[in-house]
Amino acid sequence: MTKNKIDGEYRLTYKKNGKYHFAKGGYYTNGRSLNYSMNIVIKSDTVFIKF
Repeated sequence: MTKNKIDGEYRLTYKKNGKYHFAKGGYYTNGRSLNYSMNIVIKSDTVFIKF
């Protein structure tokens, strides 16, 4: 994040059973998080992102 000085959203890409999956959530501004921490839980058909 230190080299990223723009605003945007978090994107998570992961591979499961040979397929790539994508989830997004949360926001950062000026390369800094608006949240203190994230907890990411990947279930069989759902991704939970808690800030």
